[in-house]
Amino acid sequence: MSFFPGAACYAGLAILTSINAIWVAIARVHINVAHALPELSLSLGLFIMSLVLTRLKDPETGAIARNGSVLVPPAVVERAILGCQAFFFLYFAWTTLRIFNHLTMSLALPHADEWLARADRSLLLDWNAYFAFVAGKPFLSWTLDQAYASLSYAIAIVIFLLLVVLGRIRQTEFFAVTFFATAIICTSIGMFFPAEAAVPICLNARNFWTNFRHRRASIISTTCAHCAAAIRSG
Repeated sequence: MSFFPGAACYAGLAILTSINAIWVAIARVHINVAHALPELSLSLGLFIMSLVLTRLKDPETGAIARNGSVLVPPAVVERAILGCQAFFFLYFAWTTLRIFNHLTMSLALPHADEWLARADRSLLLDWNAYFAFVAGKPFLSWTLDQAYASLSYAIAIVIFLLLVVLGRIRQTEFFAVTFFATAIICTSIGMFFPAEAAVPICLNARNFWTNFRHRRASIISTTCAHCAAAIRSG
């Protein structure tokens, strides 16, 4: 029996979990995963549910039947199993990725803000023009704030849900693999370029601070406040 999204993804997840465990043991870093326990418990429950549904469905018709009567049509059973396994993988992978992301932030590497600023200028990216444009439009600033706050996880959940409801199995698998692979790649590269952010480095007109005050703490901080795993060097 194969589980969504495939053996390769679970092998990668096992490797990443092992890296996290070895990193924690060597660096003596304390990981507080208390906030992640509800998500992990839910993901385990979904995984068990997928096993139960697989056990109950008829191997020939794919439906759940009793005494010759179809209780749950095969299309519904297939989507329910896909949904349970997809969200199990998403929850477990997301928690593992958050821990890995925070571990990379524990490295004492010099900030790369100046180098990144020079790279932006070479691409003709004018941060101050962008700041001025956003600062003069409160609704746009609020919209961008909400988009950032819901960026990764919320969007992943919505896309997963839509693909599962539509029964797009191959597209769901592609999205899961792409999500997992790109997250690992971006986090692995990003660990070598720690930075405060563009606002505290590039913002020339300090009066714009009042327009960004609702995001200032998270803009300056090098840790992600929305992540469930907190890291403390021990």
